Amino acid sequence: MGHARSHRTCALLSLAWGEAWQVRVAPAQARSIPPQLPDPLRTPERWPPTRDNAQVGLRHPVVLPPWFVSAWDGLARGAVSREGADALAVWHQGVLLMPQHPSFAFVAFVSSIEAAAASRELGLAPGSAQERFWSAMATVADQREIDFFRARKVYGRLRSATMHGGVLHGIEKQFGAPLFMPINPDDPMQEFMFETLQRMARTSRRVVIRVLRGDPWAPGSM
Repeated sequence: MGHARSHRTCALLSLAWGEAWQVRVAPAQARSIPPQLPDPLRTPERWPPTRDNAQVGLRHPVVLPPWFVSAWDGLARGAVSREGADALAVWHQGVLLMPQHPSFAFVAFVSSIEAAAASRELGLAPGSAQERFWSAMATVADQREIDFFRARKVYGRLRSATMHGGVLHGIEKQFGAPLFMPINPDDPMQEFMFETLQRMARTSRRVVIRVLRGDPWAPGSM
């Protein structure tokens, strides 16, 4: 599988299942790899021994969502707009960043909505970048969710503080910081990590899925 297809697979699986998928060993040119014998493959043994090994061929199938194949085909054929493809790619980066770099993951999720807002798939009306951001979010979020994000100034304060002021909102500077349950909503770090960031990840995911499904938005459609 080529470099681009490997990336597309990981990004779409991450989007479909809401979890981080990445390539463990990147593709490489075979001629640049020194010749060597591969390690012997040893399949798991069953105990006590029997004539068959129940673990060989063991599978737990998970159904892909209906939009997955059409999204793959659209990306492969270049039918998805550049902005739509960028929205997927930067959202995937956000998922990969979340465990250790949550503030930059947050920026990635906001950027994925910005890219989606500029895509032809959503068909949003012209406006400023911030206006289009909120319009794109409104294609998947209800008013209660919009009010939550506006109250936290996710675009004007949280995003900009990291992008333009180098502010980190999460656990980046607290290696091994203890986390207590229940989460203290009065602690800005905990509120960011377990409320705002998580909600932004889920909302941006829904926006990207809408773009890849090719669902145009019209006022009153949600």
